[in-house]
Amino acid sequence: MIPRVDRLSRWELAERFIRPGLPVVLTRQMEGWGALRWTPEGLKARVASVVMGLQEGNMEQEPTVLGEVGLHDYLDEIQRETEPGAPKRYVAQFDLLETFPELARDIHFAGVFPPGRLLYTFGWIGPAGTVTGLHKDDSNNILAQLHGRKRVLLYAPRNERWIYPSRKYDYGARLSRVDAEAPDLDRYPLFRHAEREELVLNPGEMIFIPVCWWHQVRSLDVSISVSCFAQSYLEYLMTTPESVRWLLHELGLLGVREGCTCHPAAREVGT
Repeated sequence: MIPRVDRLSRWELAERFIRPGLPVVLTRQMEGWGALRWTPEGLKARVASVVMGLQEGNMEQEPTVLGEVGLHDYLDEIQRETEPGAPKRYVAQFDLLETFPELARDIHFAGVFPPGRLLYTFGWIGPAGTVTGLHKDDSNNILAQLHGRKRVLLYAPRNERWIYPSRKYDYGARLSRVDAEAPDLDRYPLFRHAEREELVLNPGEMIFIPVCWWHQVRSLDVSISVSCFAQSYLEYLMTTPESVRWLLHELGLLGVREGCTCHPAAREVGT
């Protein structure tokens, strides 16, 4: 079972969880953060209605469908009921501080991770039902839940032989062929052996997800989240192979047959 603790110092997080590669939920680490006041209406009042990228459905295991939308229109949209079975449109993994530098004072990941890390911060905004499919990241990651709830499924690295890694290209991550919430066991029979942890991340809670832990995440409510990826300078220098993968993808030599998460595979999401 994933432990839940109130808060940790940067040293405790490093010694007890980062070094051994173990996840943990921090239930009160964000107390005092301005980001805990973020809501769809609150963000609409604070930031401009810039054009944001959209994804539709589970693009980690399904064809990639991308589009664009004005942020204010989208913040209104996600609060309305949608038809059952309608594809979920997700403003996912956008560069939060590049897009909205005025929000930087509301988040404080530098006080959570140990010093000497490069931090990359991404925002996630969407309605209930949006999903990020099964994958593992190349960096340690904290997912901070600010508004609404998310369900997180986690698989320790020892399960990799049952996960069916995909050749679909995703920068900074490796994808699985399997939808962990609805696995096709006729096609992927070994997945039945994969042992998972499951938890609900509530508003005000964050989870540390170690590098190489596979995970799938679903929004249970209208949701606003921020994830922060952290690398030491040595870890950053060791990401050269990822830069090579990106270059091969841009040259059309990687992610051709199974596609990628950065270019649409079929149709585009309507604006």
